[in-house]
Amino acid sequence: PILTLTSDYGEGSPHIAQLKGAILSRASLATVVDVTHSICKFDPLQAVFQLKQVVHEFPDNTVHMLC
Repeated sequence: PILTLTSDYGEGSPHIAQLKGAILSRASLATVVDVTHSICKFDPLQAVFQLKQVVHEFPDNTVHMLC
């Protein structure tokens, strides 16, 4: 499975590693792809805009997480 991550955590945040660790501890064969972690705090429209730029490049069964 492929999972993409888009968040407002900020690049370099330890929360990114915590999230990836939680994902991989439950799905060790998953491929985790960072879209961006530089979304403005609590800005869902920016998150959707960023994700829409790349979503068409991923297989249909990809899980896209907005955090």
